[in-house]
Amino acid sequence: MPIMDGNVLVNKIKTLRSDIYFIMISQVLDSELRGESYEAGIEFFINKPINKIEVKKVVSKVAEKVEMVSMLSKINQMFKTPDKNKENKNRNLIKIKHILGMLGMLGEKGTNDIIKICLYLIENNKNFVECNLDDLNSYLGDNSKVVKQRVRRAIKVGLTNIASMGIADYSDDIFHIYANVLFDFINVKAEMDFINHKRKTGGKVSINKFFEGLILKCQDL
Repeated sequence: MPIMDGNVLVNKIKTLRSDIYFIMISQVLDSELRGESYEAGIEFFINKPINKIEVKKVVSKVAEKVEMVSMLSKINQMFKTPDKNKENKNRNLIKIKHILGMLGMLGEKGTNDIIKICLYLIENNKNFVECNLDDLNSYLGDNSKVVKQRVRRAIKVGLTNIASMGIADYSDDIFHIYANVLFDFINVKAEMDFINHKRKTGGKVSINKFFEGLILKCQDL
């Protein structure tokens, strides 16, 4: 644009209307310039030339975020006089479910365990390494070893799904946002190679890494 670039425009509008969401269409591939655009306030990039399938996918992702923010707003309205702890718990619950949904994990048996543990860690300001699952048997409603097995299987599904995203589209924003935050990228790459029959074993799951990243992303949303 002749007077100002897209990043400046997005930043100016965001200062006036933070509830507006931006998708940028650009030929720019430089990661540093893209980073500046994300900092300015865009949600996703669409690369030129435009691909109809990619456009639909990106718009769908932004629509999901708009819906999530709307739900959070409704919860805030419901709990205006409220118990702040309950309000925060509901907000965190929506964020956690949103992330797990992006990873295709919501249907897994261990997902409820992940949600419970994550809420517990956030509420008690703890890291997973500081948490002894044996002490949470009554809270989780099951034996800690069984819970850990379910959690590990669910995270493995997430690892497989994120690896599949990377195979389908290496520039996928969800892939880049979550691949190295919830999983070590070396294990994501191993899982990608396993799916592509380039190695006999897939990537390994780190429960500590997953919970650490999940809590971090909840704080970012």
